[in-house]
Amino acid sequence: MNMKTSTNTTPTKTKTMKPLAIFDIETAPDLEAVQRLTPPYVPTPGAKPHAEADYWRGIHAKATLNPATSRIRAIGVQFPGEPPRLQVGTEAELLREFWQLFADWDGPFAYWSGNNSKGCFDPRFLVVRSWVRRVTVPRGAYSRGPGWSLSAEKWLDLAPLFLIGAEANSFCSANKAAKTLGLIGMDLGWATVRDKDALVVKAASFHEWLDSPVLARREAALDYLRNDLAMERAIAEVLLENPSATTPAGGKDWESLDKLIALDSAMREEVAV
Repeated sequence: MNMKTSTNTTPTKTKTMKPLAIFDIETAPDLEAVQRLTPPYVPTPGAKPHAEADYWRGIHAKATLNPATSRIRAIGVQFPGEPPRLQVGTEAELLREFWQLFADWDGPFAYWSGNNSKGCFDPRFLVVRSWVRRVTVPRGAYSRGPGWSLSAEKWLDLAPLFLIGAEANSFCSANKAAKTLGLIGMDLGWATVRDKDALVVKAASFHEWLDSPVLARREAALDYLRNDLAMERAIAEVLLENPSATTPAGGKDWESLDKLIALDSAMREEVAV
């Protein structure tokens, strides 16, 4: 793992850039926050007996997409040439562990938002949930001027690169991108990219599998997270023309990554935290 030799958490822009880390988060409803922030169910005349249960089921399904009503249940991080780190624990523990890795790593953290708008699901989630849990966010995570924005040097969304030239607010899942690029079945050494449609675990039910008392279900949840990291690593290799994730970078010129990060920033504008 390429760690920084300086204590400054903001990387210095140079002609070449370090290889990138891949990360992904999985969320679960924060039931206390959902109850506190959601209007109570109001029965209507002629409502079906299960109407209230359906109401809360729908609220909980949407809650995982909002950092105000959900919590981070697991975080996966994969550094070049290393097996992934699948982190589980309390939300505060997960956030502290992630930000330590973030501060120590000299290059960008890449993720897949799924769209080419100016929203940044994963980074925003990490920052907001850190504020909720009173966990310190490294200074290098965002910057000021003009306005508060995520650091373009430390975060790289792969989705807008794949959707380059597409209409605004276009969407594409990482799974569809991997299929388009012919990456299903690609062996990275530490994982083989698999079609997410064929997996029994889904994003919405990840927390249920991870919290299961059955070991096989918990392992299936972690396998789902591992596959997400493998898929995004494989996509990054194609989009950024990276060397193999299992092979040291050697003398690879990473100047093109600087250009892509600048392009990503320009396409999305400055994303306010």
